[in-house]
Amino acid sequence: MESGWHWFNINGWVLPLRSKSVIVLVASKVKYIICFMLLFVGMPGKAQDTDTIPDIQSQPAIEEAYENILENADMQGNGEITVDISFKKIDINAASYDDWASLGILTPSQITAILQHRGKHGDFLSVYELGAVDGISQATLQQLLPFLYVRTSVVAGKIDSPKHEFLSYWKNSLDNDSVDAYAGENYKVRSSYSFESLRLSARMQAEKDEGEPCFSRQISTFDYLSAAIEYRPQSWIKKIIVGDYTCQFGQGLVLWNRLDFSQNIYTANLCRIKSGARMHRTFEENNFFRGVSVTAGGNGWELTCWGSTKFRDATVSRTDSAGTVVAISSFQNSGIHATAGQLAGRHSVREDVLGADMHWEWKNVVWGFCGYHTYLSADYVPRSLPYLSQRFTGNRFWATSSYARLHMREAIFYAENAVANSLQNFAFIGGVCYMPQSGLTFNWLYRYYPSGYFAPYANAYSVNTSVSNEKGFCVVANYQFAEKFVTLVQFDFADFLWLRYGEKAPTDKNRLMVQQEYITEPIRLLFRYRYDWGGGDLSGEGEPVFKKQHYVTFQVWQQVQENLMLHHRFDATLSRSPYRSKGMMIAQDVDWKVLRRLTLSGRYALFTTDDWNSRLYAYEKNIWQIYSYGVYNGNGVRASFMVKWDISRHFRWWLRYGLTVYSNKNTATSGTLPDKADVAMQIYWRW
Repeated sequence: MESGWHWFNINGWVLPLRSKSVIVLVASKVKYIICFMLLFVGMPGKAQDTDTIPDIQSQPAIEEAYENILENADMQGNGEITVDISFKKIDINAASYDDWASLGILTPSQITAILQHRGKHGDFLSVYELGAVDGISQATLQQLLPFLYVRTSVVAGKIDSPKHEFLSYWKNSLDNDSVDAYAGENYKVRSSYSFESLRLSARMQAEKDEGEPCFSRQISTFDYLSAAIEYRPQSWIKKIIVGDYTCQFGQGLVLWNRLDFSQNIYTANLCRIKSGARMHRTFEENNFFRGVSVTAGGNGWELTCWGSTKFRDATVSRTDSAGTVVAISSFQNSGIHATAGQLAGRHSVREDVLGADMHWEWKNVVWGFCGYHTYLSADYVPRSLPYLSQRFTGNRFWATSSYARLHMREAIFYAENAVANSLQNFAFIGGVCYMPQSGLTFNWLYRYYPSGYFAPYANAYSVNTSVSNEKGFCVVANYQFAEKFVTLVQFDFADFLWLRYGEKAPTDKNRLMVQQEYITEPIRLLFRYRYDWGGGDLSGEGEPVFKKQHYVTFQVWQQVQENLMLHHRFDATLSRSPYRSKGMMIAQDVDWKVLRRLTLSGRYALFTTDDWNSRLYAYEKNIWQIYSYGVYNGNGVRASFMVKWDISRHFRWWLRYGLTVYSNKNTATSGTLPDKADVAMQIYWRW
């Protein structure tokens, strides 16, 4: 870069500027800039009569998918995550196979039945006509309704007209055990503004996590700032995104930097369909791109090119005499910067990415190529530990893949193979989804990820927390019959090719799961049994260790009255890893619509677990667009209460209080378990 120009990092945004005084000027005025933005957001506009935002807070399918992701990710404590929900619903008369598949609710046979029915009988006049499609039960239709609409000349004007959305969330943890270690105040605040029109979308976000400083010496503004604009010219250039965005291509073997609820064993389809670049809509602070993405195409082909430059969090292992970071040992993805150690790794390494994807779609065949090259401003050198000995090292890495998908009348074949950083690191994922008859689906998936495979934005199907060091296959059968019964059986067998954290030898992990559902209009029953087993590890004395764990859950959703829903739940686990331990939880959830605009929700749960190995995960209803997970460990009581007030059709308000009280304050295996309490509030305005 020319003399006088320097790279500057403003909350992760990488800017080339001539003088640091410009940065000081911008930082000093940022409070006034933010206030001006909020005033602009608060300007009144013409209200829309059509609710185009899906409210999926009580969707059992989403709850189950979320719990499955949490268990595989091995979350360490209670927390929450925002859900990337599209701004618009889908028009059932224009929705493609990809659009239906992206909902994560329907099986491939159900999607095919909808498309065939529409092709034979013409457009639907109402979303309720989907109930006449073979294989779409009333229970399935109820899950679909929040996502659908029928486009008419009257509705079209309302759907396509500009829309604005403002959301602000505040949360405070009332326990003060960690406050002394925090660099900032013990509360969380986040706000977002979205604009949507036929051709233009825009989004701005700001967040401060609990304990993080803001408008201070450590962090000049909010800890996390994000913005993006998406323009759709409706020509051979399909989409242009400037700002923060994510990309999803193939089966996620090289690139899928977005948490996807539709990809789990409960959807009865392990094949990923929906792909492309999209604006970053969540408060994930590291797993996204920042720059420009352009998508163009026509006549069956589509090309997406993107460039990104941003700072990201890492564990610093070495600096030079000037204090410049020259080596990092790992990437940090929590996005929390509340302590001195976390602040030291904040935005410590610059990451530059250039990539492209091109695919063709001809009749029933999709074939594409994807790849990217990444440059880091510091060397990535993992710690000298046995389980990290085969990891990639350096400051430049690349990954490329080819993928294909074949749609047939009764089956979908799919595959993706990839190479990362070396031709020796060859990875593969592939499978078939077979639909011999309506309501019956079989899935078979095989994956092979060598221990040296390193693609940081990969998110393919795996048992591991990363797409590496694993090979195995998965078989899933899903059968829906009599419109009331759904049976699911899954087998998954995984071998880990090298050591994992805390293990002394390569291991394996296997799973058998059986699930039965009974669905009617007033009641829904679910029973699930899961058995995990594996071996290969060694004890401290060098003896083989064989791990086994049984897990059972029984849940009942009961519509007592039109305005009253009860959710009863029982979970139990028995673990031998290698010693015997057990855990149990009983929970009661209530949703009561007291008045037309006022809804009360609550949970009361009792739990007891012997140790960390017998912990239990359970979804907990939270404020709209926020999904909470509880990790139940120890002995105690969990209670929560929430008020939702629809002040008008376009303004909503939530207030939530949660409390966890432990009866065993100190345990040998879990340490100190302090009581926890938190209060949260959110406002939402749409016009």
